[in-house]
Amino acid sequence: IIEKGLPVDSYFKVCTTIEELESEISYIESVRNELNYDIDGAVIAINDMKTRELLGYTVKFPKWAIAYKFEAEEATSKILSIEWNVGRSGRVTPTAILEPIELGGVTVKRATLNNMDDINRKGVKLGCDVFVRRSNDVIPEIMGVVESTIENSSEIEPPKVCPSCGTELIQNGVHYFCENTLSCKPQMVKSIVHYASREAMNIEGFSEKTAEALFEKLNIKSIPDLYKIKKEELLHLEKFGEKKSQNLINALEKSKNCELASFIYALGIPNVGKKTAKDLANEYKTMENLMNSSFESLISISEIGEIVAKSIIDFFNLEQVVENIQQLFQLGIKPYFEEIEIKENPFAGKTMVVTGTLENYSRNEIKEKLESLGVKISSSVSKKTDYVLVGKEPGSKYTKALELEIKVLNEEEFRKMIDGL
Repeated sequence: IIEKGLPVDSYFKVCTTIEELESEISYIESVRNELNYDIDGAVIAINDMKTRELLGYTVKFPKWAIAYKFEAEEATSKILSIEWNVGRSGRVTPTAILEPIELGGVTVKRATLNNMDDINRKGVKLGCDVFVRRSNDVIPEIMGVVESTIENSSEIEPPKVCPSCGTELIQNGVHYFCENTLSCKPQMVKSIVHYASREAMNIEGFSEKTAEALFEKLNIKSIPDLYKIKKEELLHLEKFGEKKSQNLINALEKSKNCELASFIYALGIPNVGKKTAKDLANEYKTMENLMNSSFESLISISEIGEIVAKSIIDFFNLEQVVENIQQLFQLGIKPYFEEIEIKENPFAGKTMVVTGTLENYSRNEIKEKLESLGVKISSSVSKKTDYVLVGKEPGSKYTKALELEIKVLNEEEFRKMIDGL
């Protein structure tokens, strides 16, 4: 960050005991309001590089650092109205429109309300005052009501039709959904943006404004429609010149050859993130195999439970989804899966959990080694686990492995089993 010329605070403190840490956190909190920038906490990190290497990383963050968050600030404001918004999945969620208040140096006019159940549980009504908190000093959230202001307030009614397209909503549990996936603008725009995102199909130069323009001006109502766009059509859009139009056409063409995992993620299957998409690609190898997968085969995959499995089955049972995928293939989309060549070994295709500190491998090194052997690495021990590799000072995973009578290997046993490979 410093090398890029960005301003960085010079604050840095080394602590050697928990008491020193607590004292320093208290100090930072006491001076946070005097700083000329906002903070919501402090990062506590281990500064020994060897220990960092041993602890390693999860998919999202390092295991050798943690963010300590301060208590969020609260204030009161009045509920003026409720705005209902449509998400990519068609779920309609409420947002409270508030009388503007200052909270943590920011003017807050809107706050999160998750669903009607959340509204009723907190007793929120139109016209009443509410306690508002900026959770982690980022997202304003309503915590409860000021009881003395309820008397002249009115009930919040659940929506009956989609606020965007007017389609009658259906209720599923505590949530309301718009099923008009083809012509409901927010759903389609957000689906297109997700499909084109870097971690999905990586269509360069694609933004939400572009998706809105395509929906409104070119009548793009499905993902396959993207691949039917002509350069001449783009030239008629605002801010689309010769170069920008050609770049988008090129990016769409380039995206046709894509990794299977990226394509699965791009489809927007409920409850399927990037990692699960990769697990599915590794298991089924082709879209046809995945689309024909059974509930039983899905839940046999490490870290895929019943909820995710049901989401996948339900998704591919939708006629429109199947039609869209078939159209994409006809338009030249070719998801590919590259099988890593794995020599025959006792661990190929097995699920393994690693716990404790290994003498000869860092976390990243053992991960790479196991993947090269065709091992499915899991973060938790279950009946699906085949092996648990145990190092020094193992945690509860070792205990659970013994309880479930799963094969436990120490590092020496593991090394002997792979010798000569």
